[in-house]
Amino acid sequence: MTVDRKRLIFSLFSYDRFVFLIADDPPMACPPGLPGDHFGVQVDHLDEFETMVARVEAFRDRDDRVEIHPYEIEDHGMLKLHNVYVRFLLPMSIEVQYFELLDA
Repeated sequence: MTVDRKRLIFSLFSYDRFVFLIADDPPMACPPGLPGDHFGVQVDHLDEFETMVARVEAFRDRDDRVEIHPYEIEDHGMLKLHNVYVRFLLPMSIEVQYFELLDA
């Protein structure tokens, strides 16, 4: 998904650990709004992902500084990518993902 001088994705030894950067003029400033510039982490099971989403939503109910981009499922055929973007106090958001691999 890297596009020369527009988007850079640093993969950390596997597709599920990465930093996603958008090039712009001026350079990254992490403006408000999700998803924006972010890094990703992966959970291994759907129930872990759903538990994490519930915990983030509960925390947001107590602290309005928590930003959550709604839970989405991206259908890529053999893979369904469950993701949610969260930002709290950091300038970059965190994309939490669960990779649902489908049978052929």
